[in-house]
Amino acid sequence: MQAKEEKKRRRTEAIQHWQAKMILEQVKKDRKIMEKDLSTLSGHQLQYYLQRQAEIMERLANRGRPGT
Repeated sequence: MQAKEEKKRRRTEAIQHWQAKMILEQVKKDRKIMEKDLSTLSGHQLQYYLQRQAEIMERLANRGRPGT
């Protein structure tokens, strides 16, 4: 029984580690988008970055709310 519990604990830890890694990668991507110099962009590129920035801001604003 202990071996089964140990296996479950290790699996849970591995999942938590993977989740933390994915969150860190998303934060890095978000930061790069938020820090992008938009003054050099035009047309579709500018629209893309403005949309992505709006999505990031919405996600950050909704963090911590019930159901998120």
